[in-house]
Amino acid sequence: SGFALSVGDCFDDPEEEQQVAAVDRVPCDVPHDSEAYALFDLTGDAYHGEEVVRSLAQAGCIERFAAYVGAPYETSALDVAFLYPLEREWRELSDRGVTCFAFRVDGEPLVASVAGSGL
Repeated sequence: SGFALSVGDCFDDPEEEQQVAAVDRVPCDVPHDSEAYALFDLTGDAYHGEEVVRSLAQAGCIERFAAYVGAPYETSALDVAFLYPLEREWRELSDRGVTCFAFRVDGEPLVASVAGSGL
């Protein structure tokens, strides 16, 4: 999962919400939708359902937000979204990977990296 993004990759969101194999990476200094800021693996062998996995992914992304952006999540102009393993990926591929990315709450494009921006 995660379109194999790396931390610091800036990209435009896919046009469709369907399963998308890749996103369009762009330089961070041109207008873009989102920036990947954290990658981590969930722990545990048992799959406890999509709601639990989603909740753990969100908590992990929020926990890692301030260290990258330089501002607390609660007061930031950014919001977070994330990709997380679905049940089939968890069970068949042992995929535990979560990719966190940040985007502007107001829907305006980002025009620079959010790393250390304090946004």
